[in-house]
Amino acid sequence: MSKAFEDLIAEQAVKLEETSEAIDDEVNEKVLASEDEVLYPENVFAHMVIDHLAEAAVISIPQDQQSDEHFFEHAFRGNIGRHKVDIWGSALFRCAGSEGLYELHLFGSDYKARDGFEEMTGENYKSMYDQMFRFYTNAKSGKLQEKMSSSHPSYKVAQRIGYLAEAGKIVSIRSWMLTNRVFAGKQKHGRVVFDGVECTSSIVDLKYLADLRGGKVEINQDFTNIGGVEGVMLPAHDDQDYDCILSWVSGSILSQLYSNHGTAIVAANVRAYLGDRGRINAGILETIENAPSRFLAYNNGLVISADHADYRDGKLYALEGIQIINGGQTTASIYNAWLRARNSKKLGRISEEQILENLAKLRVPMKIVVSRKSMTDDDRAQFRQMISSTANSQNAVKRSDLSANDPFQMAFGDVVNKMRTPENDCWFYERARGLYQAELMRIKGNRVAVNNFNALYPKAKLFAKDDLALAYVAWSGDARTCAAGKEKAFSVFCEAVREDPFFEFDPYTKYEISKEKAQALISQWILFKALQKAVTRSKTNPIKNPRIAVVYTIALLGKRYGDDMHWDRIWSRQEPSAELMNKLVDMAYDVDAIIRRNLGNFMISMFGRQAKCQEVLDREFSFDGRDFESVYELRD
Repeated sequence: MSKAFEDLIAEQAVKLEETSEAIDDEVNEKVLASEDEVLYPENVFAHMVIDHLAEAAVISIPQDQQSDEHFFEHAFRGNIGRHKVDIWGSALFRCAGSEGLYELHLFGSDYKARDGFEEMTGENYKSMYDQMFRFYTNAKSGKLQEKMSSSHPSYKVAQRIGYLAEAGKIVSIRSWMLTNRVFAGKQKHGRVVFDGVECTSSIVDLKYLADLRGGKVEINQDFTNIGGVEGVMLPAHDDQDYDCILSWVSGSILSQLYSNHGTAIVAANVRAYLGDRGRINAGILETIENAPSRFLAYNNGLVISADHADYRDGKLYALEGIQIINGGQTTASIYNAWLRARNSKKLGRISEEQILENLAKLRVPMKIVVSRKSMTDDDRAQFRQMISSTANSQNAVKRSDLSANDPFQMAFGDVVNKMRTPENDCWFYERARGLYQAELMRIKGNRVAVNNFNALYPKAKLFAKDDLALAYVAWSGDARTCAAGKEKAFSVFCEAVREDPFFEFDPYTKYEISKEKAQALISQWILFKALQKAVTRSKTNPIKNPRIAVVYTIALLGKRYGDDMHWDRIWSRQEPSAELMNKLVDMAYDVDAIIRRNLGNFMISMFGRQAKCQEVLDREFSFDGRDFESVYELRD
């Protein structure tokens, strides 16, 4: 057990323990609920973690997958000669903006219920990475295909990867090690070039998952291998609660940084270059080709937030908790130019060698804002959002996005947290992460006050702003956005409530939210939550990975009966009627069956993000024979 591991556990034991218990509970619930098929805990864990990574934009999923792309589980464990191969699954996507080129993702799953915490050592890291990466090398050589049966789920994947690798069409490989152990090393990301292919690796361990649950993506970068980065420090003073470092990096170094961390590094950038599939900005390419020395003058550069900086003697040696909050377009465009030039794919009017040389010369300005430790996670998230919205003049970005202090959030929270239910208690609306716990901590030690608080605000009636957004956006018919996760749904929700005539919004004053309107929104969440619980915990036939079926079921019902629902009837009971639930559950099973018949090469959680998912439901699902009109909540 390393000293770094012991120190990390001592510092973050409570957060890690809570995360570990939550993971174990979710895995156990799904494993035990499945009676018709055997679910292995490491597979459930992998699905759960990948969903979280995709939702946080750490893994960028194409909006519309092509027939030659895939993302699914195909576990293989065996030996090729004296060496072990162990992989959980993979994803193959068309490379951004390049005809016939691909990026490959490899996934390994290391999970078991543990008493206490277990360290993932550097040796564990290397062993897991090697076993995953051998899937690629042995697929390329053909040894893997010779070893396994043609009926094995991995066989066709290995064939496809082998063909593309031999043809030089795989230009980047990203290996993901998913584990509920704790890695205490400073760098959870690695990068090498193997046979000309850009290969990166990431450890997603218990600490990473704890941060992810708290809305934070853990990204650290060390610059000591290049002797540090020159910079000027503008330290905090008076009321300024941050340090600022002005610096620059070459286009090549920035490209390697993006290669190491992928889309996660621009996740906080509201204009992040996600889903564009890598088109290179024409202006940036023009500068790279013809005037790389002018880039510093022409481009506004990057604004980067960080939790900690190792700055000494005029040089920056390391950053922790990085996010590029302004400059995502610049970063991804430079990376795509660099990657495609490295793989000898023509970009413009000059040679690939010249483009690489120009990128090495190119200087990208950086303003690095280092938050002081006194900031809470929520304060830091709001600070990043404010920097992004004020610094970005190229696109109209509303300051209210993702903000706990949005006028709607303030108004809705004020109404809800004072509004008694028919059961004489209250719902607690958590417009800021951790607000419920903060209120409890404020009265800690006063037993009477704590008991009164728990009676007035039972934990079963705690719901967050992204819960509200998910239910609202699903009922509005946009299941595809909901399938991409709560954060995506919340972004859409922030814009939708400004235009929904259901609310009376004056940008110069505030929202007017009556109790009836607040009750209707809460009732949408009650319905959503009830359906999710019903299909997950069914003793006879639980839906595996139910989120996609639930959001599409709610969306279909909302499109059909959106104007006819009597939300006050759900509010009066604080639950949907049994008749409505029975029909909704039947509908959810049918929706799930239709989706699974059309998955193709994708896991269901990834397929739900695709336009094709909605298309097949529009084509195959019917309300014929479903008598919803007689349901209590829909009767006139």
